[in-house]
Amino acid sequence: MKNSFQIKQQINYLKKYGQFLDDYLEFYQRLLQLQQKKKAKLNREKLSLLSQRTEMDHRLSAGLPLIDLNDVYIDDSFVNSFFRSLLTLFKRYPAQFAADDINRLRRAFLKKEFVGKKLIKNFVANNATYFVELARQINIEPGLLVFMAKTISLPFFDFYRAMFQPQLSQAEFVWFKPLCPLCGNAPAMARLEKEVGQKFLWCSTCNTQWTFTRIQCPFCLNKNQDQLRYFYDEKNKFYRVYVCDNCMRYLKTIDERENNHQADILMTTEDMASHFLDELAAKEGFKNAVWWTEIEKNNV
Repeated sequence: MKNSFQIKQQINYLKKYGQFLDDYLEFYQRLLQLQQKKKAKLNREKLSLLSQRTEMDHRLSAGLPLIDLNDVYIDDSFVNSFFRSLLTLFKRYPAQFAADDINRLRRAFLKKEFVGKKLIKNFVANNATYFVELARQINIEPGLLVFMAKTISLPFFDFYRAMFQPQLSQAEFVWFKPLCPLCGNAPAMARLEKEVGQKFLWCSTCNTQWTFTRIQCPFCLNKNQDQLRYFYDEKNKFYRVYVCDNCMRYLKTIDERENNHQADILMTTEDMASHFLDELAAKEGFKNAVWWTEIEKNNV
């Protein structure tokens, strides 16, 4: 989770792009600060029990992510408190989501038409059907539910990423798989590091990074170079989009060798700043591999 300096750095960086309204950036800054505040209230003792039950070396050698998504402790009171804080934040920044959707979500939450803990568990378990059906039941946009779940779950994942850091460091040399070694989700972006151009994949669900083969599709594992290509804007070679004509997926990538404008790379920031590439790839018929992106766009 970002500290106060990183949050300020991220907001200032996004301001330079000029593609985000000031109201949104203020909302986003408050959101990051809220996540930071809530993380401090996690029940670390109970969360740590997962490491005692997990045979970490066995899972990695078997090609399984470190976290068993069916064995994650979710604190019900933590989730409910975070949920209420987000509803308060939405009320303060009404332009971010449709007022009718927020009101319906608030009523459903207060009437206990759904359980916050179950919302998070289904997000962690990648259950897209749950979000679609619950959205229809409450009569709101499913992307709002995904946003809530993604925001609330990140402090959990951030804790686990820190706890399993020794194993993740080990995985850098043995993993090379098309899924996150921590949570098992597909990568959302990649970066080519500055020194030798080593490719690191990045998971937007838990913020984990891991090494991967440079010339290979990170989704279908296609190695046919005739079906693998990338494109970029001649005016800004910092951003690339790698596409695979076999599975029709794309992966936004930042090339640190072209990085002349900042010292630290924050992948969450770059994911937002390069949103125009998502739109460009979609127009070319390519899809994002992260399971909840289609729900957020309402393509369900």
